[in-house]
Amino acid sequence: MGSWCSTRNGGHQPRGHVRGSWNVASVCLIVTVFPIRWEHVFKNWVIPQPSLYDIHHHLKLLVVEDKRKEVVQMVFSSPAGLLEDRRTHTAAKFLMAMLTEGTQDKEKAVITDQLDRCGAMLLGSMTKDRFTLGLKTMPKYFLELLPLFAEVLAKPSLTEEGLARQKKVTQQQLSIAKESPLYLANEKINTLLFGKDHPYSYTMEEEDISSLQASDLRALYEARAWYPGVVALSGKVDKAMIEAIQKSLVNLPSKAKPSFPSPTSQPSQEKRCFIDKEGPQSALFLETEIIELTHPDYFALYILNYLLGGPYLGSRLMGNIREEKGHTYGINSWTHPHSYATILGITAQVKKGFAEETYRAVCSEIKRLQEEPISTEELKTVKENLKSTLRTWCDNKEAIASMFMSYYFLGIDFKRLDQLYKKVEEVTPQELQRVAKEHLDSEKLYCVIVNK
Repeated sequence: MGSWCSTRNGGHQPRGHVRGSWNVASVCLIVTVFPIRWEHVFKNWVIPQPSLYDIHHHLKLLVVEDKRKEVVQMVFSSPAGLLEDRRTHTAAKFLMAMLTEGTQDKEKAVITDQLDRCGAMLLGSMTKDRFTLGLKTMPKYFLELLPLFAEVLAKPSLTEEGLARQKKVTQQQLSIAKESPLYLANEKINTLLFGKDHPYSYTMEEEDISSLQASDLRALYEARAWYPGVVALSGKVDKAMIEAIQKSLVNLPSKAKPSFPSPTSQPSQEKRCFIDKEGPQSALFLETEIIELTHPDYFALYILNYLLGGPYLGSRLMGNIREEKGHTYGINSWTHPHSYATILGITAQVKKGFAEETYRAVCSEIKRLQEEPISTEELKTVKENLKSTLRTWCDNKEAIASMFMSYYFLGIDFKRLDQLYKKVEEVTPQELQRVAKEHLDSEKLYCVIVNK
């Protein structure tokens, strides 16, 4: 199912669009809550902090204001718990997409018409760890659409007719996705890294979609949809909106989340995999599990990863593989925290036949980080670019709210963002070299190449 909000490849859906997914993207900025709203200024730029309100015992409201734009975004998110098998994973994906297929009192056409009239988007999705429903609209329509949002959450119809429509759309999307080399590589890399029976390795397959019934969705909805959750509100927010949310959502069902055992990873002994798929380019996908966000060395590793393949043209991988070798238009590395693992990944589409050479070049750059101290001049450039990235990210209040929600679930301390900025200021070449030796190992990278 499609993506609306993502840090890797952004985009938007058409006006009034109700199908697709809401990908609450994760970047490695750590934000958490403090009961009193405040702003901290670092050298003329502002690190926003959300306000926290109670809706009821198991549901919190997080608010990040931005008065500059005529838009409001509201995202409900609740932990999915441990999805036991691939079929349950598929049911969870369909459940969230199906929320917009109609309620017990409103048909899909009525919902679509109201969204179209208000120029709004209502999107449901299932990430690796959470159920999510999001609404985006102009402030003048928010109070009108809030009851619809609450009704979609509390009274979804989940009918066989709606499921049939969603199956058709999803099967078409899946057929198109399987033509993408990066999609195929992403599917395979998680199986190598975690094992085929790990929840993070589950993918949707045709047989699971075909066998799915509306009763499966209703059972999952009753069992999982109401664990302690968060509503993140961002944009041009006012007091009336906050009070209305507290009143409208206070009667949503709630239940305590049971204690789930952490899933057991069974990584493959084989570190590399090749998938045959004809096409004009080859796809390279590398992943490895790294230290958790709370580890004392995490920030230094984050900065090191930014130097290696961060989103700027001066990264080591861009310099080597794009500028010197000309194998790709772009290659980037990223880190992604989940509830049960934190991942470092590297992705690129390269000229056909050059994927293995690109893989060797990545390993060479990692080895170089371990063996050679970063020059003072290069580190200065990295710091300035990273601080600029942080400033830009902090200026996007929708992203701040979404990321805050993610890290709220992970229990990250509210001071972490301050600490990240300070680490960027203070980190030394010697510390980065030590962290590269201790926490960045090319021999632990899992590699998938499509269209070798």
